[in-house]
Amino acid sequence: MITPKTKLIYLCQPNNPTGATFTETEMQAVCDLAARTGIYVLSDEIYRGLEWNGILSPSVVNLYERGVATCSVSKTLGMSGTRLGWLACQDQDVIERCLNLKYYMTLHQQSRLDETVAMAALEPARYWALVRGTMEAARANFTAVSRWMDSNGVFRWVPPAGGFLSFPSYDLDLPSWDLCIRLLEEPYRTYLIPGSCYGYEGHVGFWFGPSTPLAAIEEGMRQIDQSVANYQEEARPLAAFA
Repeated sequence: MITPKTKLIYLCQPNNPTGATFTETEMQAVCDLAARTGIYVLSDEIYRGLEWNGILSPSVVNLYERGVATCSVSKTLGMSGTRLGWLACQDQDVIERCLNLKYYMTLHQQSRLDETVAMAALEPARYWALVRGTMEAARANFTAVSRWMDSNGVFRWVPPAGGFLSFPSYDLDLPSWDLCIRLLEEPYRTYLIPGSCYGYEGHVGFWFGPSTPLAAIEEGMRQIDQSVANYQEEARPLAAFA
């Protein structure tokens, strides 16, 4: 995919929507490939710190001088209302150019209160205490979804290595958009994201973050099961007739 015109390789890890992570060897391989022609590697690491095995996934900024890592407080700490993030890079020119753009765009809009609150949350001891609390709160949801994925018979997943999102496949003759619209309607009222939005049919985005109570997650899975059962029952006479 790399051509002489390529200026940037963009990654997202832990990945949205799969929750997959790179090993350090894999990340280094990408960086080595980019280094051949001086390509920048931008790694969106907004879910970094939410790894289920407790081991941080590698950051591109530690492996490559033209690696740019971006992150924010919105996912790991649930502080999306602050609208505050950052980037890190070993290339000082990149930092200065981005600062100039930041000052141009936000000179009269940035919130000192947001910055003060975010910096307090990012103090290392407090940050990791907050992350541990987030992971503990989400573990019950993760466990429930894992059990359901093992037993429902239609949806299958590769368990996410990081974050509270996943991208299971499903065994139904139904486009992902139609499946998700069906689930949104009465009586199911359950929200999944069509895989077609990511360019992959036969999959759905399935989120299970700690902000959603376990009871709601379990009810959603029951509604999915009921919708699938009803769809299969509706399709059975058509198949017999055909």
